[in-house]
Amino acid sequence: MNTAEALIKLLEDDSVKHIFGHPGEQILPFYKALKGSSIEHILTRHEQGAAHAADAYARSSGNYGLCISTAGPGAMNLVMGVTTAFKDSVPLLVITGDNDYSKKDEDIFQNSPINSVFENITIKSFHPSSGKSAIFNLIEALVMLHKYPKGPVHINLSKDVLLEGIDFDDVDLNGIIDSFDHDIFEGIDSNLEIFDEKISSFDDFHELVNIFDDHFIYYGGKLVFRDDFTKNFNSFSKNNASDVDNNINLAIDKFKLSRKPLVVVGNGIVWGKAIDKLSTFVSKTWVPIATTFHSKGIISESDKLNLGIVGLRGTSLANYAYENSDCILVLGAR
Repeated sequence: MNTAEALIKLLEDDSVKHIFGHPGEQILPFYKALKGSSIEHILTRHEQGAAHAADAYARSSGNYGLCISTAGPGAMNLVMGVTTAFKDSVPLLVITGDNDYSKKDEDIFQNSPINSVFENITIKSFHPSSGKSAIFNLIEALVMLHKYPKGPVHINLSKDVLLEGIDFDDVDLNGIIDSFDHDIFEGIDSNLEIFDEKISSFDDFHELVNIFDDHFIYYGGKLVFRDDFTKNFNSFSKNNASDVDNNINLAIDKFKLSRKPLVVVGNGIVWGKAIDKLSTFVSKTWVPIATTFHSKGIISESDKLNLGIVGLRGTSLANYAYENSDCILVLGAR
């Protein structure tokens, strides 16, 4: 099995169904591996279209989107769509092909500073130097897409790395942890016993994600141990739980007593997979809804309670309601 085939296997195990892209020479090993997989490739006429399509897929599905291109101009054509996703905190996995890693500093055909460009418009940009590091980087990227504040993650895959043979027996969790960017860790020893085990296959990627669920929590921009988090914050939680409950009850009371209530909803409802709950809330309360620009369509535009977008480029009705409401409940927006 080569690296490209192993990467496809990981994506399949993470339930990836669609990839938007446009092929080219340096990414062909990935396309060859993709041919026999369960993942549907959607061919676009231009790489920018692939990035925008993946962005739209993520926004509409609540899952991350995936776009792919070859090196040089192919990668650069993704920039506009990836930038859009970055500014709007939309999760994308961005894969680009590149010339052989051994020739990355040479002045050869279609060589360009791909990672230097993408590191400014993504949460993280990887350029693995070997098949094993490519596996590690993809796993880290997928964990980031599932766990981190939302946004694009980029992996630049050199052609020789994609063709390199990979042995799953050499892949262990300690190696994966060692490969992670340790700026996101908070005093974590990478040689912990909980990670002292081998991965014999990637038949169920979610088993690996579950390991992170069991032992880590993302807090304050860092990955911290759940046990440490519990020890350090239990007293805080106990002391403040009553205050939180009181604040919630106070907000509910104010909302019930208001004469001109308004609910403003944002795209956090989509990422939180709470659209059905929002619909139930609307049907039970009959409170008018205004949406942010990015959550337009979260409830039917024909719904009588949907006042439309509020704020810049908003509807006159939504803005009037916003300005004159005596109690505004904001859900999933910042």
